[in-house]
Amino acid sequence: MWIVVPGPITQTTGGYRYMAQLARAMAAAGQTIRVAELPGRFPDPDAEAVAAARAVANSLAPGDHLVIDGLAALAFAAEPALARALVLLHHPLHLETGLSAAAARSLRAAEQGVLSHAARVVVTSPATRPDAVALGVSPDRLTVALPGTDRLRRAKLRRRDTALLLTVATVTPRKDHLTLIRALQRLPGRWRWLALGSDCRDPAYARAVRAAVRTSGVARRCRVAGEVAPAGLALAYRRAALFVLPSRHEGYGMAFAEALAAGLPVVAARAGAVPTTVPASASRLARPGDAKGLRRALTDALRHRRRLTIAAHHAGQALPDWSDTARTVLGFLP
Repeated sequence: MWIVVPGPITQTTGGYRYMAQLARAMAAAGQTIRVAELPGRFPDPDAEAVAAARAVANSLAPGDHLVIDGLAALAFAAEPALARALVLLHHPLHLETGLSAAAARSLRAAEQGVLSHAARVVVTSPATRPDAVALGVSPDRLTVALPGTDRLRRAKLRRRDTALLLTVATVTPRKDHLTLIRALQRLPGRWRWLALGSDCRDPAYARAVRAAVRTSGVARRCRVAGEVAPAGLALAYRRAALFVLPSRHEGYGMAFAEALAAGLPVVAARAGAVPTTVPASASRLARPGDAKGLRRALTDALRHRRRLTIAAHHAGQALPDWSDTARTVLGFLP
């Protein structure tokens, strides 16, 4: 079994965590796993990426299965091995925030071509299934494999003078940290905000986020901390009062599921798969890009935190684990 990802699989985005956990769960189920971490540029592949994909394709033995992360799939566009591959589509490439109209059209056409030739396609949420169908994937070649969740220690339900608002996400336009900072500027009450996640994927946006914090008037209450080790992330979940992330699109939203697994209520934007990933009883949602609406959602969530936390805990207990995810993918291999 080959699992192909662009770059190191240890990266801490939701998509990479999905692939890493899937690989572990498949290995636990008795599969022999080979992870290919492709060099080069993605998702629009350069010559180095295409050559690396060709090397993987040429290494396949008869009977080998090939699972390709959607971010790496375009590098296999010219490979006959694509016809025996399963592509794992986290969310369509052309829906990434910040693309020009021309870039979005180009990515859509390229992705449609690749997905039309793949043997099977797996999406990570029911909300992404229509997107895959719109890209030409027939229903008989398509299934949903929800991400699993690690069972985290439940966030302690306690009254505190200062509530920790936690964001876990790469610092990129789609995650929309800037709208959140505007919402925090006039947020009442005693709170502080901690943002964890890589700030290396879009350096210009990361600089804009840090500049916005400095000029927000609430800089002393805000910290954009970058990536942390798993132990530090688990500690942040335990100490947080709320999870807040106003993404403009999510194919599933693993960070939201992980927050629920920790018993944290969610404040987010009503975008993509978020309303189906997070139950209304455990969340407050605002329109994408609406700072005032997000501030109202935060205020209400803090006011009703006890009730929302209980609902989040119950929702987290019902989430699948990674063995469920692996079972679904293994059962759908071509």
